[in-house]
Amino acid sequence: MIGLGQSLYTYPTRLQSAIYSQDPDEGEQKSADGINITTNDNANTVFDITVIYRVKPEDVLTVFNTFGAVTIQDIQTNMIRRAVKDAVNGIGTRYNIYELMGPKRQEASEAVTGALRADLGAKGITIDIATINQAYPNQQVASKIASRVNALTEVSLAQLRNQQATIDKQSALITASAQAKARSVASAQVQGKGVEMMKLDTDEAAIANWKGALPMIKSAPGQTVILSSDTVKDYEAQQLRTHTSPSHSTVSGDTGEQQ
Repeated sequence: MIGLGQSLYTYPTRLQSAIYSQDPDEGEQKSADGINITTNDNANTVFDITVIYRVKPEDVLTVFNTFGAVTIQDIQTNMIRRAVKDAVNGIGTRYNIYELMGPKRQEASEAVTGALRADLGAKGITIDIATINQAYPNQQVASKIASRVNALTEVSLAQLRNQQATIDKQSALITASAQAKARSVASAQVQGKGVEMMKLDTDEAAIANWKGALPMIKSAPGQTVILSSDTVKDYEAQQLRTHTSPSHSTVSGDTGEQQ
């Protein structure tokens, strides 16, 4: 029962979302409510920040004693927002704007979560997670980002051109080597063809000079042939007949015999 002059304050123990967004259609404030973060390169940039938190049943009295007779909405709008602003700016000085908007954002979000747990945990607010979300860079920061992106693009293009030049050089060397091998093979083929043609010419000449008589003596390499005197005489007679043209004959005047 609530007595005269007393007030009842309730605190939800389920998860709550505190969304501090520059987009007026997001978050509890229907206006630009993003949080400005200063990085170590002196860039001031507004970010959307989301904090998921809760008040555990056993911590309700701690919250009341810490913040007084205020609603959880007021605590979220004022106290938690102030704690988030302090945490992100303490963490933001560890990074430059390019890191915070890019590869280091997750790391920074984890650091902000840890800082909020340490700050608000003792006050009865349990932080589940905090995230650094979309950035809204001003014109100066946007120009710096564009210049850096262009510089990185030029470096990447130069590296690609160097890689292409290396590939072209290797391709030229491979092509030259292949052409040299092709010329060597073609030359060897031509020389081999010349030798074969010479063999054919020799065979044709032998055929043209053949008189139709097979040699009386044939031997294989490494073979020993023994001839009788009669065989030698017959061979010599055959050779004589082979090399003597029948159109050139001699006639003896005394006997009338033709040799």
